[in-house]
Amino acid sequence: MDEKSKIIEEQLTKVPINLRRAIKKTAWEKVASDISKNNKLNEAQERSLEQETMLILYLFDNPSNLISNIIKEVGVDNVKAEILAEEIVNKILLPIQRLVEAESTPQEKGMGSDKFHTNLPEIAPEIYPMVEEGEVVHDAGL
Repeated sequence: MDEKSKIIEEQLTKVPINLRRAIKKTAWEKVASDISKNNKLNEAQERSLEQETMLILYLFDNPSNLISNIIKEVGVDNVKAEILAEEIVNKILLPIQRLVEAESTPQEKGMGSDKFHTNLPEIAPEIYPMVEEGEVVHDAGL
């Protein structure tokens, strides 16, 4: 086992058991890959986005840093980073949080799973272009 894997495994033991179970029940890596492909990221960017998602899931980093980390590590602009962060929050983090809440025993309810959703990045609605009545949404060649 290399040093990186060892650190990840060690950190995973610090993650609350209810969160660990929820993470294992989801195909978050596949979802992150789909998000990357749908947003036309290259392979290196895809790996970086998956890594940033993993850092949030395993509580290495605070979710409030997600957008700035995506800008820095994935190498995209602020608008694209907000779009990616919103998809990660809506398709990965919130579904896992719902699993944690649904499957936690009463004793586990207070064991730190709230760390997971505290400070999720706020996604500004103004990043979305307005589509006027009669207009058609199209891919701008991105």
